[in-house]
Amino acid sequence: MAKKTEDSGSSMDDIFAVDKELEKMGVINRDLAKESTISEWIDTGVYALNGIISGRMIGGGVPSGRLMEIAGLSGTGKSFLMRRIAKGAQDTGHLVIYIDTENAETVEGFQNSGLDVQDRKKFQLFNTASIDNVENIIAKKCKALASYNEGKKEDEKIKAIIVLDSLGMLRTKTEMEQNEKGEYSQDMGRRAKDIGRMLRAANDWAMRANVPIIFTNHQFKDPSPFASKTFDKSSGGEKVAYVVSTAIQIRSSMSKDETDDASSMTDLAYGENLKIRAKKTRFVIPFLETNLYIDFRRGLSEYSGLLDIAERIGFLKKVGQKYQLEDGTEVGKAAEVDTPEFWGAHIKELDEKFQKECSLSRVAPKIESEE
Repeated sequence: MAKKTEDSGSSMDDIFAVDKELEKMGVINRDLAKESTISEWIDTGVYALNGIISGRMIGGGVPSGRLMEIAGLSGTGKSFLMRRIAKGAQDTGHLVIYIDTENAETVEGFQNSGLDVQDRKKFQLFNTASIDNVENIIAKKCKALASYNEGKKEDEKIKAIIVLDSLGMLRTKTEMEQNEKGEYSQDMGRRAKDIGRMLRAANDWAMRANVPIIFTNHQFKDPSPFASKTFDKSSGGEKVAYVVSTAIQIRSSMSKDETDDASSMTDLAYGENLKIRAKKTRFVIPFLETNLYIDFRRGLSEYSGLLDIAERIGFLKKVGQKYQLEDGTEVGKAAEVDTPEFWGAHIKELDEKFQKECSLSRVAPKIESEE
């Protein structure tokens, strides 16, 4: 029998008895003894990107039940990276719910990224630029998924990921109505407010249905002399930064293929260098970054970006033109090290070092007294 206090005559059970009332009001009472912090990580297919997002290269990636932003200037590879993540999700049995607000995606583009778009149980594409419509798609899909999965075993549940490309092209109901009439009036902050409302609702649904929601967002250079030189300004208002749990920024530059013989083709860009930086994260140290290389002819290698990270955390040390492991073993020049063969043999050790150096500490270290 629960012990009653001398003052009020209440018992310990009374403190927990209100839980059922709160649940009826829509409050989620999570039993942390029966669940992990993140129930699933969706592999992006790129070890370095997994690490930047989640703090682990192997078994990491996009966290379930959270909002994530991929932001960058126009033409920085946001949509390419989004399709890569969608492919990783589909490969692990997730239904990809893709919302295209730019009316830019094609069947060929998805298929070239390796996505199966013919089976609606694996891929669904919605085209709309309306903030209200996007909010309804997210709410109705997440509600249906949560209802279907309730009480089912893990292998019986439908897993899904919602992809929005992009937030920057969303429009308010008023703006769309005015466009129909050929009219235009000043926004007065309505768009930012509506996007903030939509994202807050999406964050709630992502948690309830345990569905990751990822969106791309346009950025632009802030001309203010006080603006950050590290991070560009994102569209959609300040609320975007507060709602997402993970945000990464992309900056890019084209590169020419120096291996080709001199010809007219040498004037063409054969790839794109992407600087990926953690803008906001709950899993790794702030502002962690690496460089990925997209080969326009061969795609993005799963090992791209590892050499940069390995050197940053001291897994590899450059001595002259060659690299050494921590124990002093010489492993060769960059061209010999940055290969699938080398990383395939060393990825586990690199991941262990990465988690030790870059994952956020779970427990503060004990400070010994100097008495």
